[in-house]
Amino acid sequence: AHRGVPSPSALDGVPVEVQVTGEISAIDPPVRPRERRLSPSAGVNAAGRFDRPVPIGGSTGNGNEVFYRLLSCSAGTLGARLAGSNGKVYALSNNHVYAVENLGQIGDPAIQPGPADLEFTCLSLDPGDKIGALAAFVPINFSRGRATNTVDAAIAEVSTGTVGTGTPPDGYGAPGSTTVTAFVGLAVQKYGRTTNLTHG
Repeated sequence: AHRGVPSPSALDGVPVEVQVTGEISAIDPPVRPRERRLSPSAGVNAAGRFDRPVPIGGSTGNGNEVFYRLLSCSAGTLGARLAGSNGKVYALSNNHVYAVENLGQIGDPAIQPGPADLEFTCLSLDPGDKIGALAAFVPINFSRGRATNTVDAAIAEVSTGTVGTGTPPDGYGAPGSTTVTAFVGLAVQKYGRTTNLTHG
């Protein structure tokens, strides 16, 4: 809820529960040692390095992030592989993952695993970590006013040899290509670098 702005009692027929918080803002992640995230079912480390082509749902990031954030580094999830109408193939992630909150430059290396998950340090890039290059992103508006951001998205141009279409072995496989009309209560699932497979 925003001060002075009334909250709706329902959204698309679903009751709204209001929870008041302090101001929410993006923060720089600290440099931290690599954490091992194992799926209890299959022993899969979603933050680790995968053979190429890498599955969706694993760790990824911008290989130049350490220079933009002054020796700070993070990692995020490779969300999907996309086929462009131009015949090119792209990896979908977030602006904050591939474009480093608007600081990234088109052509920056997209890597797997992401900088925070590299074996030694986010400074130790190996040419073999590169899976593509930042191709486009939707800028995030960080103004203190009433900024409207509808997505946190970026794409990296990749190839079918560097990025696959399925999830790791403990995931749901490859997503279907047929779209389904969304509705409140629709069962969903996702595979993420930090959470592995989740349902909702």
